[in-house]
Amino acid sequence: MRINREQKGIDLQGFMLRGLMIMCFAFSLHLKVIPNITDSYPGSEDSLLLKWEKETNELYNNFQKTGFDTTNTLYALNYDSLIRTSINDSLLSLKFDALDALSPIPLSYNEEVDNYVRLYLLQRKNLTARVLTRMEYFFQIYEQILDKYNLPLELKYLSIIESALNQQARSWAGASGLWQFMIGTARMYDLDVGVYVDERFDMYKATEAACQHFRDLYSEYNDWLLVLAAYNAGSGNVNRAIRRAGGATDFWEIRPFLPRETQAYVPSFIAVNYVFRYAHEHYINPGMVTIPLQGTDTVTVKKNLKFDQIAEVLDIDKSRLKEINPGFRREIIPASGKNYYTIYLPKNKIDDFLASEDFIYDYKTKAQQELENKLAEKYGPVTKGVHVVKRGQSLGMIASKYDCDIYDLKDWNNISSNLIHPGQKLIVFAPENVLNGKVRAGSQKQFVSDDKDYIYYTIQKGDTLSEIAEKYPRSSVRKIKLLNNIINERRLQLGQKIKVVQVAG
Repeated sequence: MRINREQKGIDLQGFMLRGLMIMCFAFSLHLKVIPNITDSYPGSEDSLLLKWEKETNELYNNFQKTGFDTTNTLYALNYDSLIRTSINDSLLSLKFDALDALSPIPLSYNEEVDNYVRLYLLQRKNLTARVLTRMEYFFQIYEQILDKYNLPLELKYLSIIESALNQQARSWAGASGLWQFMIGTARMYDLDVGVYVDERFDMYKATEAACQHFRDLYSEYNDWLLVLAAYNAGSGNVNRAIRRAGGATDFWEIRPFLPRETQAYVPSFIAVNYVFRYAHEHYINPGMVTIPLQGTDTVTVKKNLKFDQIAEVLDIDKSRLKEINPGFRREIIPASGKNYYTIYLPKNKIDDFLASEDFIYDYKTKAQQELENKLAEKYGPVTKGVHVVKRGQSLGMIASKYDCDIYDLKDWNNISSNLIHPGQKLIVFAPENVLNGKVRAGSQKQFVSDDKDYIYYTIQKGDTLSEIAEKYPRSSVRKIKLLNNIINERRLQLGQKIKVVQVAG
């Protein structure tokens, strides 16, 4: 069957011509990637690079005059080809020589490094574009702290290898945060990793810890490439590789004896130093990525506080609070006494927080108020009381007595451990009848229950049982599943009404 090209609107000759034009266009752009080259490389007036630039100036200018549309489909299909034409071994070698001359960290160019340059420019070009968007924000903070410790500023690029500048990054092995600290290493550098707080997600504190770690490793090896290897694999693996290499202390000599991941880690770091300096010369530009901490500032929290309290009083979406404060694991800021914490808030809410700080500390969330109202219907008003710990009692036993969760007791008393001792006084909240011992919370067995016995919640888009349980004191995922005979959480439907707290029964 013959194709009528006029009917289809297809001009095969035009199509082929435009294909040829795009390749020429890419090649000509490639030759113009280094402006003022004689400034960058003195004495190179007769270099191949200048000859290429001179010979293609006219061709480049001709393409500019045509008004060639680089956003068309053909351009998109040839994007990889465009990037490939911009990668030239001679150019790379010159650029790496310049980087290496200015850096205390050896940034030599070889086949292994070249492989990772191409990886980030081609296969991972979308990731590269996203990271470029985040770089300016994070790097200005990194550079201040690196400079404070008199460390090479090039180390800032290591965070790209570790987390792609994702503050909430977590690895399968348990490493977390921008610098991917394991728990043991984090605690070595005084990062708090506990039930309520994980400072590996705190950008400033984690970067301080990373700099201290770099400093300690350099004092051990006096070689920056070995420092990088030890940061990834640990000093034990590096020392073992040195012994197996006959005492050699050059990274490239001991590389075959290092774990496979570490063998790739250092060349990748060297490549990243180049790629994220010169990405624009390979036609990769910042992508559209939201940086969580942009437009935020910090406040100091001096008393125990929940995200719900802040969200409701200041009218902030709680998901936004969680996004910019990923270090608080249970949406609780366990401040007490002189143990203060710093949190991030949108800049337009800072003044509101400072003006309403005392009110926010005392504020009862809607969920707390709803629970207290239900308890009051059954037993009378909820009041504050004191429980004196007896010998043999555990937090679980005390929580059962007052029909609350262990986490409630910890929250009310600003404690993080499960350890308690006889004679210790714990604050509890319960109806007066329960506090004076006349009624044990939850002891009135009922065969028939009505709506007054429960607090209900209507499922909304994006809800999970863990998030719902966090909203309500005395609730948990396990309790919600038992109250509603839920086996598979995924079967919950939008608008479904479920029981979240049993007030009596």
